[in-house]
Amino acid sequence: MLPIPVAAIVDQKVHESRLDGFRDAQLPSMGEAWRRGLAALDQETRSKHGRRFHEIEASEQDDLLRAMEKGELTHSTWQGMPSKIFFKQRVADDIVRAYYMHPTAWNEIGWGGPASPRGYVRMDFDRRDPWEAAEATPGREVEALRENRRVGRGIFKEPHRPPDDPHTPRARYGHAPDVFRPGAWTPMREYSENEAVDFAIVGTGAGGGTLACKLSEAGFSVVAFDAGSYWRPLEDFASDEEEQSKLYWTDERIVDGENPLQLGANNSGKSVGGSTVHFAMVSLRFRPEWFKSRTLLGYGADWPLDWREMWSYYDEAEQALKIAGPVNYP
Repeated sequence: MLPIPVAAIVDQKVHESRLDGFRDAQLPSMGEAWRRGLAALDQETRSKHGRRFHEIEASEQDDLLRAMEKGELTHSTWQGMPSKIFFKQRVADDIVRAYYMHPTAWNEIGWGGPASPRGYVRMDFDRRDPWEAAEATPGREVEALRENRRVGRGIFKEPHRPPDDPHTPRARYGHAPDVFRPGAWTPMREYSENEAVDFAIVGTGAGGGTLACKLSEAGFSVVAFDAGSYWRPLEDFASDEEEQSKLYWTDERIVDGENPLQLGANNSGKSVGGSTVHFAMVSLRFRPEWFKSRTLLGYGADWPLDWREMWSYYDEAEQALKIAGPVNYP
């Protein structure tokens, strides 16, 4: 089995300036942080061992990295950049992400890969989605091998299409991408720039998208705005975690303080559809006692309505969002 090309993956991230959505105020930009950090680590190695980092023993490399993690490396070549913050925000984060985004690492830990943005739709025991590999349980090795070869050949994939120009809107000329059928389109109502509409909605995620749909079905004219691309989830993503970064809000934002807030790689979605693009179709209802949490559980505040009043609205929301899974979820 070939080794995971961690250095190449990190180098590509730096080269393409794929940002994280935030940057600690104590660090320079990603590329400059890596250039400065690697140069400083090499200089620390020369000062301590008289050789470069890649020339010393693995145990000596480990000692230097532990010193970096503790913030004990303070050579002038760091130029004021704290080695501890560099280790945490760049070395550990970038390298661990690069390693575990690779299918070889998934094989090591027995993981079938991320569901998003395709999502799990067969939400019951022993029911695999078409893209999942079969487990080679004792006595079923040959059957599993045959099944996995079928999946691996791409029977469930559509023929490859050249990618669209990322700067050209996909939703125009009265149609938009059909996210459920590769290469297909669905009708879309368009309005001219000087035409008045009843509602303008900013954000097309689970809230805004559902609201736009219900208002349109009620006969209102609606325009919805969102940032990012109009993705075709079945075509635009590979099954690895790094691919999901295309959905993140990775515009650089400076964070500071003792415990700086990490932004970017979270459940947001910078795209038409927002977070529903990677929605796994799971949304659990409140338990009845949670509506009376102060009275029954001793915390928070009681809701001003009974749980029974919410059940019909739950039904409507679950149908609109296409919630999947067994009815009696634990």
